Amino acid sequence: MDNLNNAVFSSLKPVCDRLIINVCEQTINDLKLLLPTLPSKAIQRFQSYISFPIEVNLLKTSNSQHKQMLVETLTQLFNHSRIDSATTLFRLCTLLLQQVITKDKIAVSDVSEELKLSVVRCINRLWLSSMSEVLYDVYSRASYPQLSPVVFMLVQVARNEKLIQLRVEALETLLVLCHVSDSVDNADVEMTQRAQNVVMLMLPGIVTCCNSIAAEPNTQNHKITVANISLWGSVVGLVMADGEMTAEVVEGEETPPSGGTQVERVQQLQRQLRTEAWLRDTAERLTVVTEVLLRYQTHTHWQVRLQLTKAVTHLLARCSQNMAGSTGCFVCCLIVLSEDDMAEVYGPARQSLAELSSKLQDDTGQPLLQQVQSAFFNLLTRAPRIMQGTDEGSQLTCMSLLVGYLRLQVSRLPHVLSSGPFLYRLLVTLVHVSRLETSHVSLLEECAIREVETDTVVYEPWKQFKYCDSSQKVRKLQDVCSVLREYADLHTVLHALL
Repeated sequence: MDNLNNAVFSSLKPVCDRLIINVCEQTINDLKLLLPTLPSKAIQRFQSYISFPIEVNLLKTSNSQHKQMLVETLTQLFNHSRIDSATTLFRLCTLLLQQVITKDKIAVSDVSEELKLSVVRCINRLWLSSMSEVLYDVYSRASYPQLSPVVFMLVQVARNEKLIQLRVEALETLLVLCHVSDSVDNADVEMTQRAQNVVMLMLPGIVTCCNSIAAEPNTQNHKITVANISLWGSVVGLVMADGEMTAEVVEGEETPPSGGTQVERVQQLQRQLRTEAWLRDTAERLTVVTEVLLRYQTHTHWQVRLQLTKAVTHLLARCSQNMAGSTGCFVCCLIVLSEDDMAEVYGPARQSLAELSSKLQDDTGQPLLQQVQSAFFNLLTRAPRIMQGTDEGSQLTCMSLLVGYLRLQVSRLPHVLSSGPFLYRLLVTLVHVSRLETSHVSLLEECAIREVETDTVVYEPWKQFKYCDSSQKVRKLQDVCSVLREYADLHTVLHALL
């Protein structure tokens, strides 16, 4: 091992010495190309020795190209070594922030997009290279002042930059920092709880970022939209997850005053606890953003609709109780997506609805069942007004939702329709939707004698619906009747009609 270390050191020393004395593209490139050829254990042993000249030159040089190459070399270093100290992680993150943040630390500076992209990628790599013990220290309230500037920078980049790849990777790096990326180990329950306790403090900024991106025109690149939905669903699912919560603050404890210095505001923020009251208030605030994000269900790109399916499924599975006010919207979204034209979209959506239907049959699904039934009743109340409108899309969506809610509750449909208000609303809706078009019928028209061979009317349907004026709507109406015939108590339905 000593011989190996000596050989590695002999290879590193000339390059590192040249880099300290005179930074240039050739020297930086030599070090960057040398690192992959060395054993990872040896690189770990000499990590500080390699990192030192890179850090020094990042502080000294003003050449943007040199900075970019130095940051890329730092990324290469941690592709082959691990970070074993939270102090090291935050020191490097602070150094990287200095390359792209203005001196007053309130905005991203006007440097090259390539440099910003290299910084974002390096931060991502630093987090993924950190040992579990390091992340345990990072995800603590004490580390919040060091973590929040990194998140702030990434949020600003994701919102304001023009380069598509830069925005996408900033959103993906936020996933890593919040410990909800597919690249991190989510099996560690304690780690997840620690991340939850810190990320909740940054939830307003992250959700505002998601809302801002969602409000942009549909002409933006779909990769940004997909990454945005992923961030929203994952972070909200982490913070608002059902389960354990912090006990309420003891009454009589003084609430710290608002305002004050920056230090006082940070201290006040760190006192926030994930209590029932906090979750209830946060869920209410998230409702508006949720409605904006769910508009993606009609996005033109199928990958966006697929990602929305995954996000909504995740939120229903993790936080249906803490986000009870949005559960109806989530179910509506899944039902609409289950009628998508693309198999890649409607397949997962229908699978999620099938799992949800099974869950509603269990005793553990009672709270969720109540929310679904409440959303169903609201739909029945609004349906006649929607069908009287002129928006074809809204009418078709309304019919799809009607079918979807009935299928979702097939095992409990007799019980649901045993409720007078439910049955009355459903029948009123069906009678209204199936109303025939009679405007073309005249009381003075002579219908007794008709020339069959010359009368074109006989080749047309003898009946036309007033509101179901397309084949798609008629099929939806037939689906509703089919579900009722197969799963409902027909005696109850017929008795109510008579």
